[in-house]
Amino acid sequence: MFDQMIAQLTTDKASNTMVSEADWQIFCKEYIFEKLKGETLGSAFCKRFGIENWLISNMTDDNLSRLHIRKFYVK
Repeated sequence: MFDQMIAQLTTDKASNTMVSEADWQIFCKEYIFEKLKGETLGSAFCKRFGIENWLISNMTDDNLSRLHIRKFYVK
């Protein structure tokens, strides 16, 4: 797990990936269906936009995921 975190920090491919506000709003509306399947917000976000971010995909608190995503990925 530690190795994954180091790799994420040193080769952050996701830092160049930005999502528009409109795409984010659409994702939030469609996430309801993923939530019913038991998927977390971070995991669904990473799958939807092809982002490889270990931290976001493993967050269990959707509110923290939402704050992190809005801060680093939504333009």
